[in-house]
Formats: sequence, structure tokens, C-alpha cells
Amino acid sequence: MLRKLSLIASLSLGMAYAQTPQTHTLTVNKVGNGTGSVISGPAGINCGGTCSANFTAGANVTLQSTPDRGSAFSEWRGDCASCGTNRNCTIIVDSNKSCIAEFVLIRSAPPISNPPPTAPNVDPAYTRTVDTLVGLVRLETSSQILSFRQSGITFSPPEGFVAPYGAIEFSLTTNTGYETVRLVFPRPIPAGSRLLKQVGGTLYDITSQADIRGSVVTFVVQDNSFMDTDLTPNVIRDPIVLLENTSPPAGGGGGGCSTGTGGGWWSLLAVALVRLFRKFRLRR
Repeated sequence: MLRKLSLIASLSLGMAYAQTPQTHTLTVNKVGNGTGSVISGPAGINCGGTCSANFTAGANVTLQSTPDRGSAFSEWRGDCASCGTNRNCTIIVDSNKSCIAEFVLIRSAPPISNPPPTAPNVDPAYTRTVDTLVGLVRLETSSQILSFRQSGITFSPPEGFVAPYGAIEFSLTTNTGYETVRLVFPRPIPAGSRLLKQVGGTLYDITSQADIRGSVVTFVVQDNSFMDTDLTPNVIRDPIVLLENTSPPAGGGGGGCSTGTGGGWWSLLAVALVRLFRKFRLRR
């Protein structure tokens, strides 16, 4: 009898062990000079405070990165490297995994030091275009253009913004130390858009230093400034990223009353005519 009970207990323990799902550990590490958080779905990671959790073996876990205000998400590394600059990354936890989320700081650009009273005017003779996925971008300046190219950005745009033109990088010569640069985009730039420069691991917001009108952006660049990535004298190389604002304008919204000239009066007149016609038919 005791032998039978022992055998039954052993079988029960074996079945319980077999039914216990195997788990693996997923760990998130945050790096970079910016800040942000990473959460997981299914729940478990809120990094923040909880940057490691166990998940059922073979589970699909989605990591969602959210940069803090003043930062942007740069990229995934480690076991999530294939997700690149996408803010969300889905990974199969078929073993212990470790993912690195990098956040970069967006700094306000310091003013240009000792700019000339009037920067050189743009000369139509010095122009060049680059083809992007959404149309041609034209560069106009007042000196010889050495190169003008488009490449992918190395960060994810902040919430409410897109970077349809990628990174626009130009290189030009200068004899004055300062040059006026004009970028002409293929469509009007939405209000609230921002202009960034990426230098090393930091983003600089130069929106306040640029003149944005319609589809044209004009600003001044300085030789060997903190944003000049080429320290060769008389050569300026700058990477530019235009972040288009995708948020609806304040006070907007679909439908509602028309406030255009005459539009509201025509609507009221049409309603009055319809009511008058109905009364006339009822009296007949």
C-alpha cells in the first residue's frame, strides 16, 4: 500500500513539473544622454523601475519605448538590434534576451557667435538638388557646393512629428566664415515643424534660428562652429533634419459652423427658403 501511494505521489509530482511552463528572462538596459521609458506587452517590464521580467518560453513580447520631453529615441541594440530606430520592437523570448534602448537629448542650439551684420545673399548660380522619396529638395547658397546628399536618420522622430526627407547633409566652401543656406522643399512645411541638426550623439533644435516660410527654410551656418562636422578651415558640413508637425492645428477639427466670408449667410438663406416653400405647400 505504501509503495502504491509513493508511486502515485511520484507520478503526480512528475505531471505537475511537466505542466509547469518554462520561462526565460528578458532584460532592458537604457543608455544615451537622453531619457525615456520602456514598457512591455504582455506586462512585466516597466523601465522605469522594472527593467527585467520572466516570460513564457517562445512568447512574443513587444517593447515600446517612449522618450521623455526634450529627448528622442535613437535605436535598439543587443538582441533587439534588428528593430533599428523603430520605437516598438517585438522579440521572441526563446532564451534569455537582453535589449538596449538608446535615448538622445534634444538641446536648444546656442546662438551663432559673432555673426556678420548681414550674411551673404543666396546666389542662384550655386544650387543643387537631391531626390528624396517624397520629391526633390533644392539647396541654394552663395558659395561652391561640394556635396549634397540625403540619408536615413539615426533616431525616431518625437511623438507628433515625421521626418519624410530623412537627413539632408551638405558641404560647401566659405571665404567669410558664414554662409546663408536656403533649402527649398517640394511641399509647404506645416506650422509647428522643427529643424534639427545631429552632431555626434546629440540633437540640436535650431528652429528659432531659421526662417521657415511656405516650403523654404533659410538659416546661417558658421565655419568650425559646434555644428560644423568638418573641422577643415573654409569648409562647412552640416546635417539637417526637418521634422514635420503631424498634429492638427489648434482650434481645428472637422465639421462645425462655417466662418468663411458669405458661407454662413448662404446656409441661413437656403434654410429659410426651404421653410418658406414647405409653408406654402401646406397652405395649398
